[in-house]
Amino acid sequence: MSGSQEFPDFSAEVFEVQPRQALFAHFDTYGVVPHDGQVFIRWKHRDTGRLLLFTQKNVTADANQNWVSFRPEAAWETGHYDVKYYQFNDRLQPIAQVGYVITRVLEPGDSQ
Repeated sequence: MSGSQEFPDFSAEVFEVQPRQALFAHFDTYGVVPHDGQVFIRWKHRDTGRLLLFTQKNVTADANQNWVSFRPEAAWETGHYDVKYYQFNDRLQPIAQVGYVITRVLEPGDSQ
């Protein structure tokens, strides 16, 4: 997880975010999904159970391209979030997951 589409050195677990800031979930399938294959991605607000995103994504050989982003229509809510990756097949077997927490949604004019 990061605030940028650049592949991070480490995944952030806690965020203070602008209300409509895009967050990026990067993934490496470690060979489970062949390059040029596909995965399904589910982005969920764990505290409310609300599904934010469920989409398919192509896997590329370049790890810097393997990400999906989400920006809320209204604003982020504080709480726990999960992003889960599934194999693109009839069983939708989970292959990776990351969780993070939004601790504060900044007010206009606040800086991070």
